[in-house]
Amino acid sequence: MGIYLGTSSNISGPSGEELLKINTGTHNNLIIDTYGNNKKRPIGFIAGQAASEGWVQQNVSPYKYTNFDSVSYNVDNCFNTSLARFTAPQNGYYIFTASQYNYKPSGANTDYHHPMFFVNGSASVRRGGRVMYRMRGRGVTVGYAFDSQISEGIYLLQGDYVEFWSYTITTVNFYRTYSHFAGFLVG
Repeated sequence: MGIYLGTSSNISGPSGEELLKINTGTHNNLIIDTYGNNKKRPIGFIAGQAASEGWVQQNVSPYKYTNFDSVSYNVDNCFNTSLARFTAPQNGYYIFTASQYNYKPSGANTDYHHPMFFVNGSASVRRGGRVMYRMRGRGVTVGYAFDSQISEGIYLLQGDYVEFWSYTITTVNFYRTYSHFAGFLVG
């Protein structure tokens, strides 16, 4: 009796420090090193901005996604820098975190900023139709900076994509170089 891995599977023999590698076409499922250790890196990404561009203005708007064009960790190339989105290579629970460094140049102390994760272009997909609103910057005095850090666990199906979006009720500047978007498969 053998192990069935699907039609597009590939099993490799020794290569450098790798004793065994099983790849099912979309990502490496298992890597065993010559010492018998599982060397599979966790599926995930850490994205940011490659070059400093200073403060970027975001005007009163419908939701807009934040473009992250650089990755420091990107297992199986799941984060696409051209689209600024993560695509799930397999079903499972993923944890996402994002942070945006903001500055409120005008408006009122009651103005706010909504950072959110969109799944497949929607704020409510994979959340039972509920929208996870977060309010940041409310009560911050005009002329001061604030962050819009968020985290959320989301169950994704293979092929679902996640983007970091934000909405502001007033003009907010953000410093993309000090911002990030990250996500990892946790189970």
